[in-house]
Amino acid sequence: MLIHTLLRLIFQKHHSATLQKSKGFTLIEIMIVLAIMGIVVAIAVPAWLRAREIARARGCAENLSKIDGAVEQYALDYHFSNGDSTIHNKWEAIVGPSSYIKRIPECTAGGVYEFGVIGEEPTCSYFGIQPPFLPSNINHAIYNVPGS
Repeated sequence: MLIHTLLRLIFQKHHSATLQKSKGFTLIEIMIVLAIMGIVVAIAVPAWLRAREIARARGCAENLSKIDGAVEQYALDYHFSNGDSTIHNKWEAIVGPSSYIKRIPECTAGGVYEFGVIGEEPTCSYFGIQPPFLPSNINHAIYNVPGS
């Protein structure tokens, strides 16, 4: 019986000591978790920013493609030929409820679209985008493509 009581006391002391150890995190554990989180953020944020810039460039390119198609259709309908500059940045010629584009496109990056001479491609002031609608300066800045 004495051995049983001693074992019970020893077990209770050992059990309570292990409970006190596992109540919280040590400073080392917290620092390791913060370091891991910092590494994940350092990897994720630049990728997210790059993806956002690519999406902006593609949205801008899509708008330029629509403007180009509208200007070309306008030129066909009114018998203009390449080199004519009669609609230089005249949105009312191509935009309207029953026109070629329903409303003036807005650049996703905040640039201004410019078009003019029939047969020349429209441009965006923010990216400087011209067809093939993912410009070399965007390729170089986003993908780090040398010599693009």
